[in-house]
Amino acid sequence: MYRTVCSTHKVVLEKPWAIIFGAPSSVKCFLGVYGWEEGYHAVAIGKTTAKAFPSTICVHISPSPSFEEAVNFAKGW
Repeated sequence: MYRTVCSTHKVVLEKPWAIIFGAPSSVKCFLGVYGWEEGYHAVAIGKTTAKAFPSTICVHISPSPSFEEAVNFAKGW
């Protein structure tokens, strides 16, 4: 079992930026700390994680549920 520990430490995110999310809790954490800006691109590793986003955010779902595949998927843009 794992749990997401949400840090309030921010890093500078340059745009365009593909951000890969592996769990609904990571979506909640990220949005709580950063919000969402135009120029960010969301990649979810599965449908459950994608459903955690507000309907106003376009989410791309990785072809398979792995971070490696999600990274390769995002590199193809």
